[in-house]
Amino acid sequence: MQLSTLFVTILFGSVLLLKNYTYGYQIDFPVQECAAAVATQNYWACAGKLAFSLWKLHNWNEDTPINICGIPCKGNLKGRLSKWQWKWDGRFRCDSKAPGIVGHDTKQSKNGAMEWAIKDFLNRAMKSGQVKPEEFRC
Repeated sequence: MQLSTLFVTILFGSVLLLKNYTYGYQIDFPVQECAAAVATQNYWACAGKLAFSLWKLHNWNEDTPINICGIPCKGNLKGRLSKWQWKWDGRFRCDSKAPGIVGHDTKQSKNGAMEWAIKDFLNRAMKSGQVKPEEFRC
């Protein structure tokens, strides 16, 4: 019984700590597996599902369509823990206007990471001469 209390305390403490670092990003908490784990004292299913939920945060999400001034572009985000702080990495590209150029940046918020990735893309694309500033003025 002592081991199960310790496990539950560590588990919920870890979830609360991670939720604080992810700034409210929704984590798929394996409620059924962890409830069953407390009842049966077999914690492997709970630990495995929780690890998978955390792993999903550390991978690039699917392409998110973003239109800028009618130009179809794509953005991606992924979260990660760096030096005990949650960070968001953002990527942005517009293959129809500037193929091969990808803007990217890292910030503590999802919106900040995407905003700066877009700015980085625009700077790179304009420096390469593939786009003109007028094309991105709506």
